[in-house]
Amino acid sequence: MSQEGGMGKVSRAEWGAVALVALLQLFLLAGMARRVGVTVDEPAHLLSSHLYWSGQDKLAPRDMPPMLKIFAGSMSSRFALPVPRDHASWRGGHEWAIAIEMMNRMDRKTIEEAFFRARLPMLVFPVACGLLLWWWARTLWGPWPALAVQALMAFSPLALAHGALVKNDMAAAFGYLLFWYMAYRWWSEPSWKWAAWMGVGMAAALLAKLSMLVLPGVALVMMAAKVRTIGEKKLAGMAALTLVVPYLLCLAAYQFETRRLSEEDLRVCRDEVRAPAMACDAAQVFRVIPVARPMWEGVMGLFRSNDVAPAVYLGGHIYRNGVPGYFVKGLAVKTPELALVLWLCGLAVLLWRAARRRLASRDLLWVGPPVLYCAMASQANLQLGVRLVLPAIPFLHLLGGQALAVMNERWRRWACAAVVLLAPLPAFSVHPWELAYFNRFAGGPENGLAWLSDSNLDWGQSLRALRREVTARKIPSLKLSYFGTDNVWAYFTDQEVAPLFPPWGKQMAEGPVYRPEPGWYAISATLLTGQLFPEEYRDYYREFRAREPVARIGYSIFLYHIP
Repeated sequence: MSQEGGMGKVSRAEWGAVALVALLQLFLLAGMARRVGVTVDEPAHLLSSHLYWSGQDKLAPRDMPPMLKIFAGSMSSRFALPVPRDHASWRGGHEWAIAIEMMNRMDRKTIEEAFFRARLPMLVFPVACGLLLWWWARTLWGPWPALAVQALMAFSPLALAHGALVKNDMAAAFGYLLFWYMAYRWWSEPSWKWAAWMGVGMAAALLAKLSMLVLPGVALVMMAAKVRTIGEKKLAGMAALTLVVPYLLCLAAYQFETRRLSEEDLRVCRDEVRAPAMACDAAQVFRVIPVARPMWEGVMGLFRSNDVAPAVYLGGHIYRNGVPGYFVKGLAVKTPELALVLWLCGLAVLLWRAARRRLASRDLLWVGPPVLYCAMASQANLQLGVRLVLPAIPFLHLLGGQALAVMNERWRRWACAAVVLLAPLPAFSVHPWELAYFNRFAGGPENGLAWLSDSNLDWGQSLRALRREVTARKIPSLKLSYFGTDNVWAYFTDQEVAPLFPPWGKQMAEGPVYRPEPGWYAISATLLTGQLFPEEYRDYYREFRAREPVARIGYSIFLYHIP
């Protein structure tokens, strides 16, 4: 990139400030990668990343695009993981079952080292997201608001929490931001160069998350709006380039495992998985040209999973299907107060500009993306956490930057400096448990379970911390009901812990409500809500919900003592 932003050359002082923000962000991320325990999805992703680099990533359900595997696997493939090829789960061919058996064969030291190594390459995405956002904000609002926007993104507890894991959420956020930035550049200067770069951005998004498959259609609609300016023939060529670049990059990333679709594939798309008709019609092209087999299987699996999505927990209530306002309410309680105020102020400025017809057409390329992504996510039943709308967060910070940009120059500098200094405080207040962050409007992380669960609060990440708490309190033994895929026995012996099985079915339940005997208990917060259990067992842990825990380990495992 050129060193010429919207406000001229970047000074050494500005580069230094940007680098300092990025380094502090990296420091927090690395600390979390080292200290935070294994989360629910990570073992399966670690396994598939490990297998990807040897060309053996063939396990079901194949619903994770390869960006995560390329980065995490670059380190995990060099580590001797105990892949259970001799176990019955391997013959079953499902990566989740195999990953659980793999975890059972790992001791504490191996688990901590393997996941730390795999997490390290993933730190690239949150840092790159902050830097790209700074550059874009600089072209829009100038140096000071841009630095504030970078700080808000870099120290967002939500972005930090999911950026330090073997997960694709921040990779998707970066890819989505990169696509729209390149689209913005193409719109401002329609050229073959920016059309190609838009294709690169689209590839980064597609290789991170399957929901990004909406972007080819979005790109074509956007480019068609320029037909009078560019001309049909040239526009057609640019559009073809924008689509061919990600197509070839995706085939390469999927290791050229391809096939052409059959009429039966399209029938399944229409009738069995009930994909949108537009998507099935667009898939007709892959009867002529090959499609990446894992991508097609992943997309079909995504539509199927939407029909069998688990219940949603929000504000103390359980909903059988998705809740329209889930992500808006989730962002309201999971976003730091300062960022929320800036978002609202930025929205007010945006509406004021719109009312006075001061919005340019290219402004839609940073105003529209968060609306589009949140709208798509809200239509789905898979509402497993606010992390699912992480790709919208950078654009909301751009909105906040606009609120700073309209101030007069003197006050703008002071306000931006204050934002940069205050932005890290929410993350530091809960570090390394940023995953469980809730703002003070919501009562803080101690009150998080009153609002949300699952990956918003408890994703199995605190098992290591429970080990330290049990040792510090000299608890001789306890019963543990754990939500997660970490290996309990890597941290505890069977003399220290007795499993308290959640009521996943009648055979595992001790009646509709569990009656605890005297002793120590550790219950994962996500299990306390009962959202994942059959309806007749939703109140299984009612006796614990009525009690104040002795401690909230990592804000996600509640420790109780029954006298």
